[in-house]
Amino acid sequence: MLRDKPLTIATRTYFWKPAVALFRAIELEHYRRSKFNATYPILDLGCGDGTVAHILREAGLLQQRPIGIDISRTAVRRAKAMDEHLLIIHGDANHLPFQDNSFASIMCNGVLCSVPNGVERALSEINRVLMSGGVLVATVPTDKFADALVIPDLLSQMSERLRASYVNRWNRRHGHHSAYSPERWKEEFEKRGLTVESIYPFFFPRAGLLFGVLAMHVFRIFGLLRSIRNARFAGLAGRAWSCVFRTACLDPRTPGDKAGYVLIVGKKTQDLASSVESASSPY
Repeated sequence: MLRDKPLTIATRTYFWKPAVALFRAIELEHYRRSKFNATYPILDLGCGDGTVAHILREAGLLQQRPIGIDISRTAVRRAKAMDEHLLIIHGDANHLPFQDNSFASIMCNGVLCSVPNGVERALSEINRVLMSGGVLVATVPTDKFADALVIPDLLSQMSERLRASYVNRWNRRHGHHSAYSPERWKEEFEKRGLTVESIYPFFFPRAGLLFGVLAMHVFRIFGLLRSIRNARFAGLAGRAWSCVFRTACLDPRTPGDKAGYVLIVGKKTQDLASSVESASSPY
């Protein structure tokens, strides 16, 4: 069962976007289970509009404000307006504009999968800017993500072409370039000097089915609710979604290899030579 606090925070924050609210509630619960405790200085790599940092702070899991970086100028502008970071920078995960050994912690929420042409360069850059013994916490999709959505399997009963078309459209829409098995993710981390200390699987078919339904175009009408800037309404709408989502959690009896996502905790144990020159300033 999802804990009340992650569920309440996610549904109140994303009351107008129920599919995202469901996913973030489950994701936030696994940050809690991992005992996520970032040590300053912190880099929020791929910070987006700042909402993930906001819900982590609200859940008591992010005690200090991180430095944020994102490749999207629109996201950078929105993150600055949200004011959850010490500093927001426009930049690329493959060419981080920081000196070596700048950060004790890096959080990378659903970002590594979105780096085109593989994760090798981004992980090498993460290794470079992490201090020795520094921690990387990342959430990434697995090769079972499409299966967890359930809908692709239903489509495959009619046509493999329909299934492939649905999955391809989904991956393009969400920027999924890399979705590896947990074992492959572990291998990619450790090739870059990042020892994987723990892996937390999440997003199983029960949640995936509901998520896939809520992500359908017909439910985008709830996006109109975003214009209602009233905390009381957001709380009421959030509680309504909480009732719907309460059982759409991870079934502890479900095998871990069915997970569509994993949260990975890695630690820098080895310095790697980088072909990227360090920037003259750490920030």
